[in-house]
Amino acid sequence: MTTKRVSMQKLKELLRLHHEANLSQRQIARSLNLSVGAVSKYLRRAEMAGITWPLPPEWSEAALAARLQPKRKPLEGRTMAEPDFTAIQRELQCKGMTLQLLWEEYARDNPDAHYSYSRFTVLYRHWRGKRQLSMRQQHRAGEKLFVDYCGPTVPVINPDTGEVRQAQVFVAVLGASSYTYSEATWTQSLPDWIGSHVRCFSFLGGVSEVLVPDNLRSAVSRACRYDPDINPTYQQLAAHYGVAVLPARPYKPKDKSKAEVGVQVVERWILMRLRKREFFTLAALNQAIRDLLGDLNRRPFKQRRNLLIEGPTGTGKTYLACALGQSACERGIPVRYFRSSRLLESLTIAHGDGSFGKLLAQLAKTDVLILDDWGLEGLTPPQRNDLLEVIEDRHGCGSTLITSQLPVSEWHQTIGDPTLADAILDRLLHNAHRIKLEGESMRKKLAEVDSL
Repeated sequence: MTTKRVSMQKLKELLRLHHEANLSQRQIARSLNLSVGAVSKYLRRAEMAGITWPLPPEWSEAALAARLQPKRKPLEGRTMAEPDFTAIQRELQCKGMTLQLLWEEYARDNPDAHYSYSRFTVLYRHWRGKRQLSMRQQHRAGEKLFVDYCGPTVPVINPDTGEVRQAQVFVAVLGASSYTYSEATWTQSLPDWIGSHVRCFSFLGGVSEVLVPDNLRSAVSRACRYDPDINPTYQQLAAHYGVAVLPARPYKPKDKSKAEVGVQVVERWILMRLRKREFFTLAALNQAIRDLLGDLNRRPFKQRRNLLIEGPTGTGKTYLACALGQSACERGIPVRYFRSSRLLESLTIAHGDGSFGKLLAQLAKTDVLILDDWGLEGLTPPQRNDLLEVIEDRHGCGSTLITSQLPVSEWHQTIGDPTLADAILDRLLHNAHRIKLEGESMRKKLAEVDSL
């Protein structure tokens, strides 16, 4: 936002009040409705320019403005050196290190193109605020069973009175395999909650080592981040079956991400299929859920592996990537396509308009993300950080298809920062298929055919 310039009349009055009336800076600020900092700044400039009061007769307003309100040097063509906040964050882990010292080193290395200390700290805090670090959960087979209820309910009609009653939908998901159990109950009260667990264990043919519920009253008497009080009846159930109860922390949905995804899958693949059917008994609703549950659990696993296509220009990398994307779309799989440079540009713009988090969430939810023409130019420090955010959020959740003229062995150098390059490529390469295309440019061949 541009600061409003102080009028020449106020500047003259400021000099008069200081030299002639001998008022303090604070008194002058109140009299002229200026900040104390502004008064101090103009008096300092006047002192450096040798301006006193009264002004010499030959001084015009333009001459006074040139000394007290000099024009700023245009910033066009001037590029500020971007701080490497990843390296700065590592340095701050050292005992005794301060942000002031790191800024001084940054300013010394970039004497003509560095940010002021205040701007440097603002950028650092903004960068740190974007880093939503999460610990990746590793699930062992049979270790955890995540349990929760769906948000939507299912109407059940009383055939005698026509009264409509809403049934709650219980969902349980195994951590490693995502094997799912679901049933409908009248309420989320303790008897229905316990009964759903018993029937779930029977359906699974065994019990897990740990139960991970949400903080509903039937499971947790008093929610606490570190020491929750388990409902006594629920605790007795756990003791009877020899399992442990580890509730998710309040307001920490990532603790039970498997349950969140399981609930979403049940809503999409079971409840949405039943939305046009009418049920007159709870038993009929549960039979319909059980029929669709088998189909849900028999759905093939999605390996969510990445695909890397490399080869010289014109060999058909983009054509092949788009053909695979179209095939996925025809199967109902969400796909998004970006040229790599355009994606990085969109992320930069998103920082400016405040939509960065929203864009990251959209990219994370996309099943197939195509990044075309990867590695045509090196990455800046902010671009490296943004790319890591995208790849990290998508790791294990979707497939990323990348085309590049560069061999994979040169990608590390293209990214630049060794630490970030290791992190990005570790998530891309170790779960990826690779296709290497060779031969002459198809565009060249088509041009030769057209010239005949």
